[in-house]
Amino acid sequence: MDRGDFEVKIDGLNEKLTLLATDEESKIHPTSVYGITKQNQEQMVMTVCPGLGIAPVAFRYQNVYGPGQSLRNPYTGILSIFSTRIKNGNELNIFEDGLESRDFVYIDDIVAATISGIESDAANNEVFNVGTGIATTVLTVAEKLIESLGIEVPIKVSGNYRIGDIRHNFADLKKYRES
Repeated sequence: MDRGDFEVKIDGLNEKLTLLATDEESKIHPTSVYGITKQNQEQMVMTVCPGLGIAPVAFRYQNVYGPGQSLRNPYTGILSIFSTRIKNGNELNIFEDGLESRDFVYIDDIVAATISGIESDAANNEVFNVGTGIATTVLTVAEKLIESLGIEVPIKVSGNYRIGDIRHNFADLKKYRES
């Protein structure tokens, strides 16, 4: 990573790996306090609710955005951070090479999926990914926000990185769509 090489590689394999969506059966191994708390909350819901006579349903929301999202809270995600910086005329610092990707999902889709899961008996005792199923690069997000807000700011692809950040993540929605 210090050399600017951010893609995941397998020793002895020279071809580029194919990006796959993360399904609900994928192993969870968080590398941050934030990730650990999300995992623990899901485990608590799935463990405690049956003992209370409540049918649990867990939702794994991807990167949620939309109206009402705080532009002041640094923990609300990259869209709010970038939007605030653009509105203030500040440069955007893009980590790695800008090609890391995430699944960005609009709040209305989150609400619809949550209501559907709560109202459907078929969802009882299940865990569902909620997203778009589309991997969007951070560089694309920055460019689209600049275009949408109509404010030109410089983009600096710095090569900075944080140990423990995942390179790519987008949701496999097969289970949600079939329920």
